[in-house]
This record gives sequence, C-alpha cells and structure tokens, in this order.
Amino acid sequence: MKRLRERWTARDGALELATAIASLSEAVTLDSSREPFVTDPADLFDLSFAGVGIGEEQMPLLREQLTRMLPEIAAELDDNARVLDQPDHRIESYAAFVRIALLMKVR
Repeated sequence: MKRLRERWTARDGALELATAIASLSEAVTLDSSREPFVTDPADLFDLSFAGVGIGEEQMPLLREQLTRMLPEIAAELDDNARVLDQPDHRIESYAAFVRIALLMKVR
C-alpha cells in the first residue's frame, strides 16, 4: 500500500517549474501561498518560454534551477538538455517531461 500512497502524493514539479520561470522572467509572477498556486499570466503552461521572455541563453539557467529544486531528476534534465533547452517549446511540454521523470522515481 505504501507504493500506491506515494504515487498519489508525489509532486509533479509544476510549482518548481513555475518558480524557475518566474525567477527568470519579469513577465511572470507566482503566488505559491495559495493552493493550488496561481500564476500571472494565468495560462502560463499554454505559452512557450519565448512567449514569456525566456530566450535560448536562459534555458540552461532554468534547467540549473530545476536541478537544484528537483535533484532526484537532475540526471534526466541534463541527459535531455538538447531537447529541453528550446525556448519555442510550450511550457506544458516541459512540465510533462518533469512530471514523468518524477513519477519514474517513485518506487
């Protein structure tokens, strides 16, 4: 039963991703004091990184911040850097990668 309970309580990385984005973009704010957290713009995960002002040179910084906040998936983030570090990708696509990588760590 413990494994099932861990799956239901496993974090999905969305808050960490939103935190990293907000720290790199003046166009994004985050209120993590609410449950669930709130972003401005509200449709943040539907936008691309470029759409919120995060360019190619900032994508490695985003990955570095996520590596610090989610050390359990640091290897997956680094191994997939060439694919992940694309500012034209939708933020939701990056979030899906993070979510799956975290779920793969639940045992």
